[in-house]
Amino acid sequence: QKNGGFMKKTFRLFVFAQFIGLMCLLNQATTYASGPGTTTASFLKIGIGSKNIAMGETGATSDDVNAIYWNPAGLNYVSSKEISLMHAIWFEDISYQYLGYAHPTDIGTFGVGLNYLSMKAIEEYDINDELTGETYKPSDMAGTISYARKVKDIPVGINIKYISSNLDDEIGTAFAVDVGGMYDKLKIKNEKLKIGLVVQNLGTKMKFIDEGDPLPLNIKLGCSYNILRRVNSAATLALDVNKPIDNDIRVNFGTEYSRKFGENILLAGRVGYKTNTKGYDAIDGLSAGFGFGFKEYSLDYAFTPYGDLGDTHRVSV
Repeated sequence: QKNGGFMKKTFRLFVFAQFIGLMCLLNQATTYASGPGTTTASFLKIGIGSKNIAMGETGATSDDVNAIYWNPAGLNYVSSKEISLMHAIWFEDISYQYLGYAHPTDIGTFGVGLNYLSMKAIEEYDINDELTGETYKPSDMAGTISYARKVKDIPVGINIKYISSNLDDEIGTAFAVDVGGMYDKLKIKNEKLKIGLVVQNLGTKMKFIDEGDPLPLNIKLGCSYNILRRVNSAATLALDVNKPIDNDIRVNFGTEYSRKFGENILLAGRVGYKTNTKGYDAIDGLSAGFGFGFKEYSLDYAFTPYGDLGDTHRVSV
């Protein structure tokens, strides 16, 4: 009991210190970027988890291992060890991979995540705009360590990130944190309404040689609500409001309907929409997908169109 009380006091002090530092850094970071193209490490904006993507890229109240990306406070809802793998087919032969692992313990839930983006070889040009005959392969990587626990029954969580971007023989690095919390004590018609708030990618500038650019800081506020919950079926609505420092406010919303067949099989259909898709047709804000579950395993797929850029596909296990 004494050790448990000490851990709680220590964690509360840590959260308070992080909150003060967060407010100071947030005030400073919002002066760095003023519009599209003014931040770096844009691969951090690419969502993970086919379930979340199909539901309009919502995740402020995500409650599985993929909460590492969306809101680390959601790791408090992970009741057993979970692992997530995702492969995304992006534009122009770009591929995006993600690995996440969550491990609940008596003192909280720990998690690790790895994001890796790569593309095909690009031909090099010299200062006179002539081909050199050489090629290079740009890549981006982010490694995340997560920790979450409840403070006075309120789920909170934090991520610490190491970010690296490789452009030929130059490597840019940065460090960032995500800080999030949730509230799940509200009820409407006996169904829980969860609310989540998270600040993502708050950190140092990424510097190449002598110039540095800010990371894509984003403030996300969202909620989810179970509109239907029966013995063999359920339906959920989710809504996120995002305010990135380099763009306008974006609203994301989606829904999922799932149904059990027997004890071990689950099928789910999902659809979503996101606003602020300037330059695309209205349909390009849509997303859709499905999920198949067997016992404690699941396979999910998401499809998202991006106008003339093409379509993207994600598969998660």
